[in-house]
Order: sequence, then C-alpha cells, then structure tokens
Amino acid sequence: MRPCARLLRLASQTLFFASLAAGAAFGQFIPGRFIVELNQPLAARTPNGMAQARAAQTPARARVAALGGQIRESMAAVTNALIVDLPEGVADEVAALPV
Repeated sequence: MRPCARLLRLASQTLFFASLAAGAAFGQFIPGRFIVELNQPLAARTPNGMAQARAAQTPARARVAALGGQIRESMAAVTNALIVDLPEGVADEVAALPV
C-alpha cells in the first residue's frame, strides 16, 4: 500500500471513531427527563399557527406541573411535544394523561 493511501485510510478511520465518540458524548441519557408527545395538531403554517399550537399545549403544561414536573422546552412545528423533568415515580401518571 502506498504511503499516501495508508495516511488517507488512517485519517478516515480516525474521523470515523471521533464521530462515534462525539455522538456518545452528546447523546447521553438524562435521568428524569422525558419527551411528552401530545395528541394535538402541529402548528399551521400561518402567522398565528405557532401561537395557536402553543396555546393548545396549555392544559398539558398545567397537568404536568400539577404532578410536580417542570417544562424545559416545547415543540410545535415539527412535532407537538413537551420536554419535561419529572420527579421519580410520576412518569407513568404523565403517560396516562389524556393529552
């Protein structure tokens, strides 16, 4: 094998393993954090669509908060979901909510 080809192969292997390590480092599990998918439509592609979708999330936000959960983030354009932190033992109750 030529030295240039050997160097190129080594560089590509290094890049491959570095990308695997980066994925493992940034895709970590966070205890108590969950994604709650809602059974509501996505935001319409209108000026008021995002506001309407966020307003429709209000009951689910209130139910999660009543169970001791904390809303970290919400999504309404690509999926309709809430990212929440929940106390231990509450995840099953949140999963049973009619949201």
